[in-house]
Amino acid sequence: MTKSKFINLLKNNRTARGVAFQLLFGILIGIFLLIIVEDILYLTLGIVSQSSNSMFHNNLSFDEYWDEQGKLFSFFDISKEEFKSFPFSNGFTNKDGFIAHKNSKRIKEGDIIVFESNDRFLVHRVIYIWKDSTLSTKGDGNFGFLKEEINISSDQVVSEVIFRIPYFSYLVWKFKPETNLS
Repeated sequence: MTKSKFINLLKNNRTARGVAFQLLFGILIGIFLLIIVEDILYLTLGIVSQSSNSMFHNNLSFDEYWDEQGKLFSFFDISKEEFKSFPFSNGFTNKDGFIAHKNSKRIKEGDIIVFESNDRFLVHRVIYIWKDSTLSTKGDGNFGFLKEEINISSDQVVSEVIFRIPYFSYLVWKFKPETNLS
């Protein structure tokens, strides 16, 4: 495609295909600019992506998921009703992207956080806050607990997931591969 054809497609094409192209192009430019500005100014919001299925509910309904995983959450006195009220109570997949807030001061039980452990980043749900303010987490899709998610200090917390963007990971991986998280 020549430069003039590309500009014509952006400016003058009012077909459904042209409008879709303009929207997609605008979104891609917006994402690109957000990533650039975030890196330059170190904004408090960031774009991250999930690269494992640790938060995936295996396409189960909420009740099926709870039947499978509820006992693990009950060890921390989390009831089915309480879990249902948590953010992202239906989990997410490794195809999803996220907007995350880089402020760990307001994290509460049930929130999804990004934390660093053993030189890698994990995205898991906070299931308990201890008296010394350390956190315990669990990947919703994991059938147990990892040693590194039992005692997480505030220094390890990178951000809190505040918004899910379905199927967005493909773009994040393309433009910023170092943000892939487990």
